[in-house]
Amino acid sequence: SIKVVEIVLAIKILLADDDDALMTSLMGKLENKPQLKGQLCDILMKGGLTSWQPDDEGQLLLRMYGLIVNDLSSVRVSNRIFEMWLWQSLCRR
Repeated sequence: SIKVVEIVLAIKILLADDDDALMTSLMGKLENKPQLKGQLCDILMKGGLTSWQPDDEGQLLLRMYGLIVNDLSSVRVSNRIFEMWLWQSLCRR
């Protein structure tokens, strides 16, 4: 079975790859819309305590980009890889 250490190592390898087209594309979108960066950091900090607002343009864009999901009327980052990447790229600065 796959161990947590192996998963974390795989995620770190993915995050270290500076030539990743998906991450580069997403970062470009976030650079063009700075308000989305702040919204993502808030979502990460609150850890699922942000309520889903269907009329919130920022949430709609983040969902369209595949960065967040509506999880039982709460917003969360769509997967662990994005969560770690966003934390390292945006929120630790």
